[in-house]
Amino acid sequence: VITVGVVVHSDSKVAGHGPGMTPLLIAPGECVRLVCRPQANVALVLGLRQSVAPPARGPSGSRW
Repeated sequence: VITVGVVVHSDSKVAGHGPGMTPLLIAPGECVRLVCRPQANVALVLGLRQSVAPPARGPSGSRW
């Protein structure tokens, strides 16, 4: 099973307000193909940022 979500809270010392995720999509793993596209970023879509950091690289140096 694969779940795609967004972070809905940041770090907080108040109980119940720490990091959390809101699921957007849940599907069997064989039904989803993961593709790394830096422009597919909620902050860019909503106009909150002009650019994003380059995507992280996997353990072998390849992109996830």
